[in-house]
Amino acid sequence: MPRNISEKRRNKLIRILDGNLNQNLIGHLFLNARTHNIQKVEDLSMLIEKWRKPTETRRNLQTFSLGADGLGATVFLWDASGKEVKTSNTPVVFAVMEEIKTTLDERIKEVETQIKF
Repeated sequence: MPRNISEKRRNKLIRILDGNLNQNLIGHLFLNARTHNIQKVEDLSMLIEKWRKPTETRRNLQTFSLGADGLGATVFLWDASGKEVKTSNTPVVFAVMEEIKTTLDERIKEVETQIKF
């Protein structure tokens, strides 16, 4: 029994547990606890997946190397209709890479704050 409930309430709970509803109540309590724990595990799994994707992308960006001269690096963007924007401008490529890293770092931190055991 929890210690933070009043003596009167504790006695009432004991009478209920000792009564005819004992098995049904205990079964109901265990079912609710199990359902709650399953929901917590499912929520945690979803959060872990939300964390894993940007973390893997961030790790891949760490290994992605741009040449010191910036040559050979190109950024491509496509919209929903298939239109393409392409640039090899070194400052633009570096800026896009930094923005992606910053955004991923923010997203990772946001999800990490939501993960509670």
